[in-house]
Amino acid sequence: MNRDRSLEDLECDRWPSPLGDETRLVATVLELRGKPVGDLTVEDLRLLIGQSVGLVHLLPLAVDILQRDPLAEGDMYEGDLLAAVLSKGSPAMLFPGHPHAHRRYRAGDFPVAEHTHAHTIKLPVWHREQDRPLAEQYIRAAIKVSDHHKELL
Repeated sequence: MNRDRSLEDLECDRWPSPLGDETRLVATVLELRGKPVGDLTVEDLRLLIGQSVGLVHLLPLAVDILQRDPLAEGDMYEGDLLAAVLSKGSPAMLFPGHPHAHRRYRAGDFPVAEHTHAHTIKLPVWHREQDRPLAEQYIRAAIKVSDHHKELL
């Protein structure tokens, strides 16, 4: 794959330019589709993969990064790129038709990252002001559990 080309070029598919009334997420995705894939950061990859954009081109790039750094981190948390990749399915699903898909990644290849992912609490990211009270309830509950964890065991 030519890493100097954008997703728009690789997929021969130009999405409409932002009109100005998009959410920040949509505007970011539209912008990143025009960026050369070789210039995409871990956060860019996490975001695009999380939105199921350009998977056939981006998953191999993400796996290359994860082989060097299983806990590669975007803007969310340590291991968030791995979480995004794993959320898209099994290796065979992620790399359909690739003759060596089953060799790219198998359970156990990244034991520390897999353990971290399996034992990390995952909560949605809130973008609306009206969700703030719910987010604060989750935070208070997590602190309460943490403060009393020995009693819960």
